[in-house]
Amino acid sequence: MPWLIAVCGSDECESLKASTLQMAEEIGRLIAGRGGIVVCGGRGGVMRAVCKGAKEGGGLTVGILPDCKDEANEWVDVPLATGLGTRRNMVIVHAADVVIALNGRWGTLNEISFAQIFGRPLVLVRGSGGCVDEVIASQTLAECGCRFSVASSAQEAVEQAFSWCEGRR
Repeated sequence: MPWLIAVCGSDECESLKASTLQMAEEIGRLIAGRGGIVVCGGRGGVMRAVCKGAKEGGGLTVGILPDCKDEANEWVDVPLATGLGTRRNMVIVHAADVVIALNGRWGTLNEISFAQIFGRPLVLVRGSGGCVDEVIASQTLAECGCRFSVASSAQEAVEQAFSWCEGRR
């Protein structure tokens, strides 16, 4: 059975850098290349970029949407409308075998928290900006003994995610 890899990050916002979107696309391509399935919030920004990359890599994408299917970006294969609003973040993380987080604001921080609550391994991508870089700098996760790792590139993030899935970490 293929691994479900949640990728969490900002939607369209002015602080989202082009380099972060390129990294998200590469993460999607690499997940698809290893036979994984991308799970995300299904909307814009990082979510759109990771889905685009996964589709370019021949992969499958699942978008767990806050309200209705019309919110899905054009690269989502399976749009799941939840009607839960931001509470759908819990579903995204719970559905995944591992979570990769890059950039982000409050929603991503929420998903990072749920990853720890549900015991899902978490890969934080250093240099992607937003709350992810702040969480890395704060050392909060290291101090509480959480299951996480820090990657510095798309390739490293996907390698670490699959290592977590395969029980090698």
